[in-house]
Amino acid sequence: MGKNLKNEKLSFYKKKRNQILFFLLGFLILAVTVFIVLLNVGVDSNILFGVYFVVAIVYLGVLLVFRVRFNIYNTYYQYLLMIENKRPPYQLSKKLYTDNWLKDIQNTYQLEVDNNQYQLYSTYLKKSHTPFFVKQTLVIIVVAKDPGFDFYSDDIDHEIEKFHLSKLKIRRQIVLQFKRYETLDDVTINEIEQIINYKEGQNHIIHVTAGYSDKENKLYFLEPKKRYPSKYYLFTCQTIKALSYISE
Repeated sequence: MGKNLKNEKLSFYKKKRNQILFFLLGFLILAVTVFIVLLNVGVDSNILFGVYFVVAIVYLGVLLVFRVRFNIYNTYYQYLLMIENKRPPYQLSKKLYTDNWLKDIQNTYQLEVDNNQYQLYSTYLKKSHTPFFVKQTLVIIVVAKDPGFDFYSDDIDHEIEKFHLSKLKIRRQIVLQFKRYETLDDVTINEIEQIINYKEGQNHIIHVTAGYSDKENKLYFLEPKKRYPSKYYLFTCQTIKALSYISE
């Protein structure tokens, strides 16, 4: 994607997002102002409250519809903003995909699945104050063994669904996806950058791929240089770095 096209899309989604905010806030301010004016000029309060009750119901319906659109536009905007200000690959001090690396993961995470295609680990954070205040968060690590493995396959979806069918109260889901590549060229970088970062209210779904090159001993994942889209995305990036022996 060319730089000009990226900037055009970034501006487009920012504009759409801001238009929705302007419309919703503008309508609310106008409605409150008109209500106060009509009340002060002597309009019967019972009639006024009855009319505004209907207006409030209609506004809530419109709010629900536009909230979905706002979340979609904001998701694309935040994604393109990270693409525009992304960090380069990290040069690692230690090798990944070793027995010691897998043991370090198992020190914190429970091994749930181990087959010829991938390993899946998990932990559930009820509440954590350090280094970030995160709570009710399911953290999953998927370590791909097969170079052609698809992290968004039905198999992985099925394994994740098992956690949601349990008694855990899952409001936030973070999936760290490790995969090996020969080199971190433009093609592999583009594949690695296919992430999920969706937020609606207090609910977060974040899936981030961390691509590792054995040959170069480098790791790349989509991380902005500054201005993370949420504290949970920041937590995701910091967790990947901790698991990859990256210290700054």
